[in-house]
Amino acid sequence: MSSRVGGSQNPTVEELSALIRQKLSVSATKLNISRESIQDLPPSLFVGVSQITVLSLCLNQISKLPLKVFDSLTCLTDLDLSYNQLVSLPIGTFDSLSQLKILLLNNNKITELADNIFDHLTNLGTLYLYENSLKQLPRLNHLTNLKSLEVWDNSITTLPPGSLPASLMGLFISGNGLRLQT
Repeated sequence: MSSRVGGSQNPTVEELSALIRQKLSVSATKLNISRESIQDLPPSLFVGVSQITVLSLCLNQISKLPLKVFDSLTCLTDLDLSYNQLVSLPIGTFDSLSQLKILLLNNNKITELADNIFDHLTNLGTLYLYENSLKQLPRLNHLTNLKSLEVWDNSITTLPPGSLPASLMGLFISGNGLRLQT
């Protein structure tokens, strides 16, 4: 059962801040604010909760991310943004998340990703981008810890040689109409 804030469809900044305080104790490191009908995230929403290592914002209606929204979450290792309405991600969205190991962006409406969108995610091991509307993948070969990449059910037609890291152990790419380039 959801704990929808005040029963509203799009919680206010004050309601979201109160929800975070309610769900976090002084030493808590995991924050789950999924299924809250959130549409907008205020840029300063996570200021003061830098101890968070796991953040779930899945199953909301978030359509865009403010550029600096995750900047204070420097300890974050797991971020779940799946099942939202994201269409694009601003360059720099993940720049402060160098500890991130798991990033779930599946089941959104993402159409394209900048080549450098994941540049600072040097510890990333798992990336889910499946069931979006991607036509191509960004450059991922610099993600030397990436082990699992799921991009099935997109619209990816080409996969340039050398675009994936050698560390990759699992690639799930069916349902794309892929034509390999040689």
